[in-house]
Amino acid sequence: MTPAEKRVKDNNRRRQQKLERKNDPTKKKRTKQHEDFIKKWSGKPINALTKTEIANALKGFTEQGNKIAKLIEEEKIIIHILDDDDYIKLCMEEYGDTLKQAINTHAFADGVDMYFRSSRKPDIFLSELMHEGTHAKEAFETIEMFKSGKTEAEIRSFFGNNWSSEKRAFFHEHAWQEATGTTKDFDTIEEMLDNIFTNYDEY
Repeated sequence: MTPAEKRVKDNNRRRQQKLERKNDPTKKKRTKQHEDFIKKWSGKPINALTKTEIANALKGFTEQGNKIAKLIEEEKIIIHILDDDDYIKLCMEEYGDTLKQAINTHAFADGVDMYFRSSRKPDIFLSELMHEGTHAKEAFETIEMFKSGKTEAEIRSFFGNNWSSEKRAFFHEHAWQEATGTTKDFDTIEEMLDNIFTNYDEY
């Protein structure tokens, strides 16, 4: 299949999915929920969002989104939305990033804490939250496993290495983008895996 044929096929598939969402009452309601959220917060700094608004915006699209929303509501994983200058300063002073690295890092998770830029568009923020929320969820689950007596080796065997973690995070972000009709970062799983293997260490 040529690149042009692939684009036509992907466009046709997206149109079909959009049509299916419109014809399904449940999906239609969820799609409107997402569109209303985006409309309300477009052009506004996302650091004005409340924890409840963020959690509600995640619900009803994917199982992982529902789980992350619940952990946010229960404050088991924590969202920090910083002004861009403060975000860049944090990356450089606390994590040792260069200015270029800090500018190119749009969001990240450190344990159960997630950090985001206030200037991000609402749809992009929710997509990033699905990714970083997956990491934070696994960090919370790791803590709980330690508490239950699991060893570090057992936990690593369960979760796998960094590539495994990134695969799950990108997969759930991709599934969220598909469910909400948001523009996908990757058209194929192969492209997603290539990004992971190229830009992330295996450790």
